[in-house]
Amino acid sequence: MNVFIQMQQASGRAWTSVGSWLRRAPLALKNAQLDSLAQRERLDATPLSIRDRQADLATFYAHYEEMVELLCDAAQYGPNEKMSARYDDTRKAILRQYPPLRAEIEPFLEADPLETGGVMDLHAGQEDAFLRLCTGQTLESQILSDDGQMISRLIRTRNALTLYAEHLRKLAA
Repeated sequence: MNVFIQMQQASGRAWTSVGSWLRRAPLALKNAQLDSLAQRERLDATPLSIRDRQADLATFYAHYEEMVELLCDAAQYGPNEKMSARYDDTRKAILRQYPPLRAEIEPFLEADPLETGGVMDLHAGQEDAFLRLCTGQTLESQILSDDGQMISRLIRTRNALTLYAEHLRKLAA
């Protein structure tokens, strides 16, 4: 291959990389600003003790397990009125309890490129795997909205909770 052609191709790849970086720069700047704001808010907040964090996790985990059981039973047997009522209560509890825990659990949650489209913007309000377990307003709509990733989501969320609990145990020791 001609040296001139190789130089043109290399130059084209370089400009493609620069263009790609320029398209991502505003998102990176926004994320850096939001990270800085979140860090200032964390410093201003009174940190919870390890025991308080463990208690919050245990409460959340009980609701999480209830949700997993409901989803599995409804997928296998079909939703009924009793399950739907339990889903409503459990969903509300998870949506109330998860946001304060999210920043603590998220580092342990394995990302799935199929869910995030390959790019993960933690500040875009995206639903992570935990929130995707209770996006349906009703149990029936949640089951019908299954995108084939439910089992993967359950495995990844359970692993994240287990890793976070282990992390807290090590901190408490």
